[in-house]
Amino acid sequence: MPKNNFAYIRGNRPSIRYPLEDYYPGYREGVLKVWLERQPPPPGLLLDSFGSNPLLALEAARSGHRYLAAVNNPITRFLVKTLATPPQKDQLNAAVAALAGSFKGKERLEPHVLSLYETECPQCGSPISARAFIWSRKKSLPIRKICRCPDCGDQGEYQTTEDDVERALSYRDNSLYHARALTRVASPEDPIHPHVEKTLSIYPPRAVYALFTLINKYTALGVEETMKRHLAALLLNAFAHCHALLPADSKTPLLTELKPPGQYRENNVWYVFEEGVNSWPGEHTPVSVQNWPDLPPRDGGITLFPGRSRDLIKESISQPISLIVVAPPHPNPVFWSLSALWSGWLWGQESAAALRNILTLSDMDWTWYARAVEGNLSSLSGLVDVDTTWFGTLSGLNPSFLSATLTAAQSAGISLQGLALNSRPAQAQLSWRQAPHEDQPPRAITRKTKLLDAGYQLLKDAGEPCHTLTLYAAGLSALADSGLIPPGSKTPVDKIYQQISQELDETYAYRQGFLYYSEPDTWWHQELNPGVSPLSDQVEIELVQLLVGQDQSSLRKQLEDQLFAAFPGLLTPPADLISVCLESYAEPLDIGETKWTLKTGDQPENRVHDLKEIAGHLQKIGEELNFQTKQLPPIGQVLVYTWTAGGETQATFFISASALLNKIITRHTEQPPHPWIVLPGSRAKLVAHKLKHNPPLADLIADSWSFLKFRHLRRLAEEGSLTPENFPERFNLDPLTYDAPQLPLI
Repeated sequence: MPKNNFAYIRGNRPSIRYPLEDYYPGYREGVLKVWLERQPPPPGLLLDSFGSNPLLALEAARSGHRYLAAVNNPITRFLVKTLATPPQKDQLNAAVAALAGSFKGKERLEPHVLSLYETECPQCGSPISARAFIWSRKKSLPIRKICRCPDCGDQGEYQTTEDDVERALSYRDNSLYHARALTRVASPEDPIHPHVEKTLSIYPPRAVYALFTLINKYTALGVEETMKRHLAALLLNAFAHCHALLPADSKTPLLTELKPPGQYRENNVWYVFEEGVNSWPGEHTPVSVQNWPDLPPRDGGITLFPGRSRDLIKESISQPISLIVVAPPHPNPVFWSLSALWSGWLWGQESAAALRNILTLSDMDWTWYARAVEGNLSSLSGLVDVDTTWFGTLSGLNPSFLSATLTAAQSAGISLQGLALNSRPAQAQLSWRQAPHEDQPPRAITRKTKLLDAGYQLLKDAGEPCHTLTLYAAGLSALADSGLIPPGSKTPVDKIYQQISQELDETYAYRQGFLYYSEPDTWWHQELNPGVSPLSDQVEIELVQLLVGQDQSSLRKQLEDQLFAAFPGLLTPPADLISVCLESYAEPLDIGETKWTLKTGDQPENRVHDLKEIAGHLQKIGEELNFQTKQLPPIGQVLVYTWTAGGETQATFFISASALLNKIITRHTEQPPHPWIVLPGSRAKLVAHKLKHNPPLADLIADSWSFLKFRHLRRLAEEGSLTPENFPERFNLDPLTYDAPQLPLI
C-alpha cells in the first residue's frame, strides 16, 4: 500500500446547482479546500491539467487560491465564467422577454414556438401547448402527452390523438433548420460532417426546428453582450433537456450511447427555455475569471487556458506552479459529441473545431483513456519541481477507472504517495510526487505475486470481505509502491494497462483462493476465517465512543471526519455503514440530520441496566420452564447464560448491547448448543447490514444461530405463554427481517 494513506476527506453535496451537472463528473464540495488547508500555503498557481469540472475551479478561487485551468471544451469554459458571475433571476427574465417579444415573420416568437406543441386539453377541449410528449422508439411516434391546462386547471399524462401524431411527424430531418443545425458545426465538405449528423440525430426534428428558431433569433438579436451571455445560458439549458436521451420516467439523461431509450421524452422547447431562469444559481460570491495569458489576482481567481495542457506547456508561465490538480473526466463520447454540437450552435464552426477530433472517435474505452491521461500528465513533467504535489480526485469510480488512472500516472513518471478510497460512494483521493526517470532494475517478484500478497493482506487486516474497488486499490497501490509499474517506462501505457487489467482478473479469482460475492460486490479468501474484530465492528465501537464522549450533540460531519482520521486510506468506512451505525445508536436533532445525539437508551448506564434486566428475564423464564439456568463467564461485556434439562443444553444466550457479532461467534471452535444472540431491537438494521456485506459471517450464522430482541423478550415475559416445546418458535416471531408495521424492527 502507499506509504502515506491519508484520511479521506468527506466533502459535501455541491451547494451550486447548474443545468449541465449530470454531464460532469460528480464532485464533493470542500474536498479540494480541505486538502489545501492541510498543505503548506501554496505560493504559486494551482494548475488543473484536465479542466473537467467547473466546481473545482470555483471552489479553489473562492478559497483564495489562484487557479489556472487548461479547458479545451468551450462549454466548460462558458460554465466556469457563467457560474463565476452568476446571472440574477431578473436578468434572465429580461433575456427571456427580449427573445419572446421578437418576431418570426409577423408572429411573436413565443406563441410561434408554443404552437409547435399544440394539442387539445383532454378535459375541457381548449387548445393548449403540451409540456412534453412521450415517444416510442419502436413505433417512431408519440404515444402519450403531458399537459397542464391554464383554463380548467387539469394536469396529467394522457394518450395522444391522431392530430398529435400527425403534427409531430410533419417535421422532417431534411428541413432547412436541420441543415443549419449541421452547418453551424461543420461545413458539408468537412470530414467530420457525418459524425455531426449522427450526434444531431438524437434530437427530434420538431426540437431541431424549435431550437433553431430560437438560435437564429439569438444570433441576429442586437442586444448588449451581457444579455447575449444570459441568452446563451438559457439556450444551453434547453439543449441539455430537449434531446431524446431523456427516459420517459426520468430527468437524468442516458449518456452511454447516442441512442434514445425505448421510450423517451420530447420536452416543449419553449417551456424548457423559459424554465431555465430557475436553473442557474444567482446567490453566490462572484469570482474573478481571466482569459489566458492574464493570471488571477493575488487574492484568488481563475485563469482559463483555451486548450489542452500539452499546448499550455509551450507557453511562458510567469508564476510558479505549486500544485497540480488531477481530476480526469470519464471517457464519455456522448457528452463530448454534444459539447461540439452545442459549441457550434452557440458560437459557430470555429468554436466547435476544438472538439473535432472527439467527434471522430468511435469508442472511448479505458485503453484510450489510459493513453489520454498518461499524455496529459507526462506533458507537465517539465513544468513543475520534483517536490510539487499532485492531488487527484476521482468520482464515479469503477475498477477500470481506478486501474487506468493509476497505471497512466505511474507510467507518466508520477509516483503514488497516498490513496484514500471510499467504496460507497465510489470516490478516491490521491497524492502523487514526480518520480525521476531512471531505468529500473529487474524485479525478483512478479506483479501477480505482489497483487496476490496485497489482496490477501488487505482482507486479513479488514477481518471481513472488502469491496472490489478496495481490493483493486490495494493491489495497484502495492504495484506502484514496489516499482512494478515503472515510471517513464518505454512500454506503451495502453499495453501496460491491458497487462495489469488481465493480471488483476487472473489474480483475484477463485483459482487463486479469492471468493467473490456479487450482490455486495465484495471479496474474501478461502484461507481466512472471519476476524474477531472486523473493520465494521471497529467502526461501530469508534462511533459509539465518539458519541459517548460528546456532552450534548455532535455534527455528523465532525463525526465522519473523526472516523476517517481513525480509519485512513483503504480502510475508510463506507457512508452507508456510518449511516446505519449512527441510526442504531443516535437520533437527529434537526430536520436536516446534521446534528446527532446518543439515544437515551444507549447511555452506558442505561445499557448496563438493560443487560441486567434481560438476564433476569431469561433466568426467570428458564426457571418457569423447569430449566436449569447458569451464567457462564462473560465475553467482554456480553453476558452468557444457558438453559439445560436432563444434562443437555436447550439454549445458549449471548446478551449484548451492541451489534458486535464476530467476537461472539468466532470465540468458539465448536458451535455452542442452540445459540441465541440477544440484543436491542435498535441493532436489527445494523446487524442486517453487516450480514448483507459479510456473506461468510452470514453463512456461519445461518447454520443455527438465532436472534432475539430485548423488546420481544420483554413482551413474552409479560405474556407468560412460553413452554419448553414452543419457546424457540415464539422467540422467532420477531426476526431481524420482519418489517410489518405492527412489530417494527427498530
